[in-house]
Amino acid sequence: MKLSTTPTGFTIWLSATNTQCWALGFNKWNGIKWPCSALGGRRLRADFDTGGLVDLTIDGRAVSERLELSSDELNAILYDHLKDSLPTDHSCYHVAVGQYIVRNTHEH
Repeated sequence: MKLSTTPTGFTIWLSATNTQCWALGFNKWNGIKWPCSALGGRRLRADFDTGGLVDLTIDGRAVSERLELSSDELNAILYDHLKDSLPTDHSCYHVAVGQYIVRNTHEH
C-alpha cells in the first residue's frame, strides 16, 4: 500500500498482492475474508477530497460498468487499509474512514 496526502485530499494505491491478501484474510486481517471479491488480485488507486471519492482506477483503467464492484467491498477495503494509516485529524478522515466506524451506543 502507498498513501500520498495533501491538506485537502489523498491518494491510496493498493497492489494486487495487497488486495489479494485482504480478500483472503491473510496478514493483519487474521482470517476475516471477503468471499467472491471483485477486487482480490487487482491493483487499485483511489483519490479522495473532503467531499469523498473523486477518482477510482482498477488495474490502471477507469472503472467501467463491466466490473461488478459493490460499494460495500470498496468501502471495506479502503477502510481496512486507511484506518491505521490516514491520520484522524486529516480533512478527509471522516469521508474515508470515520463514517464507517461502528460505535456501541447501547446504554445499560
